[in-house]
Amino acid sequence: MKYDNDYIRKEADDKLKGKFRNLFMQNNIKLKEHSGSAGEDNGTNFYFDVTNENEEHIFFIINQNKGTCTDLQIKNEEI
Repeated sequence: MKYDNDYIRKEADDKLKGKFRNLFMQNNIKLKEHSGSAGEDNGTNFYFDVTNENEEHIFFIINQNKGTCTDLQIKNEEI
């Protein structure tokens, strides 16, 4: 079965949000997710508001997520 673009986009979005949730939870930081496009391709998929346990704003992430049906090769490089 060939995956269509909607399926690939939703899977990529779910993976990104899950990774962010886990990363921030492990560091006692809250992640608030806001959909930027409601499924339309307007350039921004999600807005993430990152707060501490007192609900104080730490930083804001604007994301455009791209998905693929094949596994990606990820490199760890020192900066």
